[in-house]
Amino acid sequence: MKKILYLLTAASLLTACEEPMNVKFNEEGAKKLAVEGSITTDTMPHRVALSWSSDFFSSDPQQMVSNADIRITDGAKSFNLTETTPGVYLTEPDVYGEAGKSYTIEIKLEDGREYTAADKLYPLPVVDLVMADDTSLYMGPEKGDVSGYAILYFGWEKPEPGDFYLWNLYINDTIFNKYYWNSTFTDDKFVNGSYIHNFMVYFIERSDLKKDTNSIMLETLSISKNYYNFLLDSNQETVWRGSPWDAPPANISTNIVNGAGFFKASAIKRNRLVIIK
Repeated sequence: MKKILYLLTAASLLTACEEPMNVKFNEEGAKKLAVEGSITTDTMPHRVALSWSSDFFSSDPQQMVSNADIRITDGAKSFNLTETTPGVYLTEPDVYGEAGKSYTIEIKLEDGREYTAADKLYPLPVVDLVMADDTSLYMGPEKGDVSGYAILYFGWEKPEPGDFYLWNLYINDTIFNKYYWNSTFTDDKFVNGSYIHNFMVYFIERSDLKKDTNSIMLETLSISKNYYNFLLDSNQETVWRGSPWDAPPANISTNIVNGAGFFKASAIKRNRLVIIK
C-alpha cells in the first residue's frame, strides 16, 4: 500500500496545473520615444527615424512620430533635419561628420518634450585589402559543410586601445546583414596595434548568390563603445537567449536621454569586389 501512495504522490507533483492570468499593462505610461539615427563621414542626407515603443504583445503597425524639430550639432556647426515621410527626417545632402568630433542630436516633439543623445566619431585605420575566398565552412550538424565565399579583411589595427568596429555587407546593392543578429562587430581587445590578416568578416553561401557575376561591397565603420554595448545588449535580449546561463532580462542600453534606441556617429570606408560563380 505504501508503494501505491508514493506513486500517487509523485504523479501529483508532476501534473501540470494551468491558471489563466490576465496581464494588464499601462501601455500609454510605458511608451518611450525610439530613435534610430546616425551621422557618418559620408557627404549625404543623414537619416533619423522617430517612433513610439509599443506593448510587447502588440501586433499594431509601428507608430511613427511626426512634426518634431531635430538638429545635429558638433558644438560649432548645426544641421537641421526635415521630415520627408512620417517619422523620417533627413539633413541636407551636403552634410558630413568629421573624425575626432562628438555629435549631439537634439529632438523636440510637438508636445514640448525634449530628448538628446551624443556619440563620438572615431577615425578608422587603413583597410589594405578585402577579398573573397572560394571555400567551404562547417555550418553545424544539420547543414554540414557548405560551399561559399569567405569575405576576408586585411589591414593594420590602430595602436591606441579601445577601438570598436562594425561591418556591413552588400550583395548586388542589397544589404546582407539586415539585422543586428547577423551583423559582424568587434572590439580590438586581442588585436590592438596588430596587422589583421585573413579575418573572415562574413561567409556567403553559394546559394545566396543569385547571379553569375555578383557585385560585393564591404563597409567598415568605426563605432563607439556605447554603440558596441547597444549591439551586444540587443542580441543578448533576443537571439542570444535560450540557454541555462542566460543573464536576467534587462533593458537594452541606449544613449537617448529619457528614450530608447541609439544615435551613432561613424567613420566609414568601402571596399568593392566581384564574385563570379
